[in-house]
Amino acid sequence: IFILASGFALYSFYSNSSSFSKDKIDFFINAPISLDSGNDAEVDFSVTNKNTTSISEAYIIISYNSGENISGNENLITKRIDMGEILPNTSINKSISISLFGNESDVKNIDSTLFYKVPASKAEFNRTGTPISVLIKSSPVSISVNSLKEVHQNNNFDINLSIVNNTNNEIKNLLVSARPPNDFVYSSSSL
Repeated sequence: IFILASGFALYSFYSNSSSFSKDKIDFFINAPISLDSGNDAEVDFSVTNKNTTSISEAYIIISYNSGENISGNENLITKRIDMGEILPNTSINKSISISLFGNESDVKNIDSTLFYKVPASKAEFNRTGTPISVLIKSSPVSISVNSLKEVHQNNNFDINLSIVNNTNNEIKNLLVSARPPNDFVYSSSSL
């Protein structure tokens, strides 16, 4: 009996079968590597608990600069995704939709952190995810200008602006400004 008890004690000690390890929690984020500015994109999250005990009150905080602020300042967006309780040896997957705005070839980063609690502890633990970089493939708006290359003094001429929304979403409060050359006199607009 002593040999069996000693063997069981050694097995329990070295196998760590009842202990919790943060290394047994996998946290993955999947987002498109590129997208058109202003279009919605799905970001997928997956948390897998490989421990023999549950984790509780799990949630993910993501933050990213959406780029849609008209003042020119960063527009940092923070969102919380509740994951709830994650049972032993199970995964929970969730998705959210985000929109990123920027100029063509801009790179936007999505940062994320998983927060959770473990049994018999009041402490909250966290695990930082790998930042995801998303390339902006096209600007949200394209502007083309059509006008004469040369104009004689005191002659009227037209300048036609073509503004195209490159997104699937409505763009509100769009402001277009132009700086006319010296001695230019504005007469009228069709807007």
